[in-house]
Amino acid sequence: MPSISLRSTRYPELELRTATLEDAPAVREIFTNPANTALDPVVNDPARFTVEKIESMIQRWAKSQEEEKPGGISIVVVVDGAVQGIGGMGHIATDKETGKRTGDAGVMLNEVARRKGYGAEAMRLTTDYAFDVMKLDKVTATMLAKNEPMAELMRKMGWKGRLIPAEEGEFGEEWMFTMMPEEWAELRKAGKA
Repeated sequence: MPSISLRSTRYPELELRTATLEDAPAVREIFTNPANTALDPVVNDPARFTVEKIESMIQRWAKSQEEEKPGGISIVVVVDGAVQGIGGMGHIATDKETGKRTGDAGVMLNEVARRKGYGAEAMRLTTDYAFDVMKLDKVTATMLAKNEPMAELMRKMGWKGRLIPAEEGEFGEEWMFTMMPEEWAELRKAGKA
């Protein structure tokens, strides 16, 4: 797949794009800021995120993106030319029996970029890309149950969620929200997405 550049029509200052090595310091700042990572079980050890490790991650992201069927799409969230977040689909799975593909979407923003509509818009752009460009069969958004701000965002966007008990969740009690292409199309048609 080619490099990604998703521009928002609602927020002209917002762009989701493929990360470059020049973004490594900003990405490191995002991953090492406890205010960003407190509710993320995957990014829970900020000390391990050296600039070198971030550069290696960005190179892996780019390599995955070049595949015909990527295993993940990680992008940076840019506001007014500055990297203010990470988004995309950290994992895209293919069902071995049916061949159906599911992407797990998410967004992590610096505090300065929160509560301005950028998180919802990043999720909207990512979901559009998942269904319109990648032709995925389903998009999910999974988060810790205690990540109420993200869960509330997903509910407001019209996603259906279910609470997964701690003994069944990968990281304890989690919310899993799902969106199917036909549901997304209906939300867009109604002007809600």
